[in-house]
Amino acid sequence: MLSDKKHTLKYGHREFKKLYRSLHPETPETELPTLRQFQYFYHREYSEVIRLQKRSNEIEYAKDLAQLHSTVNTQVLGPGSRYEVDAIIADIYLVSNFDRDRIIGRPILYFVIDVFSRMITGLYIGLENASYQTSMRALYCAFTDKVTLCKKFGIDIRSENWPCVGLPDAILADRGELFGHQVENLEKSFAIRLENTPPYRGDLKPIVESRFKLIQAQFTPD
Repeated sequence: MLSDKKHTLKYGHREFKKLYRSLHPETPETELPTLRQFQYFYHREYSEVIRLQKRSNEIEYAKDLAQLHSTVNTQVLGPGSRYEVDAIIADIYLVSNFDRDRIIGRPILYFVIDVFSRMITGLYIGLENASYQTSMRALYCAFTDKVTLCKKFGIDIRSENWPCVGLPDAILADRGELFGHQVENLEKSFAIRLENTPPYRGDLKPIVESRFKLIQAQFTPD
């Protein structure tokens, strides 16, 4: 019962009686605990928190069941304190400009979002796989003056339309593209603190993950 196999109390009671009889075969049936007694002992000795923890695997418990002790804004002092960066393969297929019947693939979307303001500070869209190079392109967009950046694409904006420029204090990313010796120059040269989430813990980047859900919803046909 106290395992991620999630056996029932009846199953545990049967297994207990089998084990007890193998050790004490002379014990009569009337001396063995009933299911009700076994259930009372189970709930008395093990709290609900312990039962949830034992009956779930480590990743599931940490992601979905463990008690929250803070919010994403706990250690964020203001705009630029922490950026979240992540990538996702969009739920949409792109076609060629030269042949509309030819599918060229699904694009990868990179978002860099400021935790404090929830503003998208940088992005990147491409057809290549997620990698260090593609994540650097998204971060370059986040660090660059947006007026100058948009002019390269023939878009005229004012600084107040997208007031995101400069380096953050910290960047939170997956243990993938921004994990390794390649990013040491970013840390040492610009004094940016790089933070990596554990495997399968996308919930530790809730701001950028929720934005992905909003974007993906727009690709869903009505």
